[in-house]
Amino acid sequence: VLVLHSYAEDVSFVVDFNTAFQNTFRHPFNPIIYYSYMNTLNKQTTRYKNRAGQEAIQMIERIRPDIILGVFTDANEYAVHNYINHPHIQIVYNMKSDPARFKYDTATNVQGTRGRPALKDLNDILLLANPKRPIRIAHIGDLSASVRLYDKFLTDHEWKDILFVDSILVDNFP
Repeated sequence: VLVLHSYAEDVSFVVDFNTAFQNTFRHPFNPIIYYSYMNTLNKQTTRYKNRAGQEAIQMIERIRPDIILGVFTDANEYAVHNYINHPHIQIVYNMKSDPARFKYDTATNVQGTRGRPALKDLNDILLLANPKRPIRIAHIGDLSASVRLYDKFLTDHEWKDILFVDSILVDNFP
């Protein structure tokens, strides 16, 4: 099994994901698991992403995994999608992007999940938690590609009885 992450090894989500994945596949099923990190959250140029994708493809050709788990969009866009309909490789994706973007929806060897926040549920929870006062929310995030996607998702959402005040994206936090 190859777990190909878009992000770096020290990103909290990646650490938690790897821990959960390892705990899931303990005894009696002990597969050989390779982990690779493209680090595209920190290095966002197209040139870097193309190079990271080519290195991932070379690794896939070298280790020939039975399963590739593509975590987040960049891993799928720059490497994993090249293996759709491969006769000996199964693809599992976890990303926010539409699977049709990579032709995953028609592939014979692909399954996966889209990781999107459940904003309707968040809306309902906020209303339950604060029934007597107006609710105003704002979003503050960094300039990473994933946060920009969330930013669009948040600003496009039709909030019910909640005022979405603003979304601010910054280079870094103090």
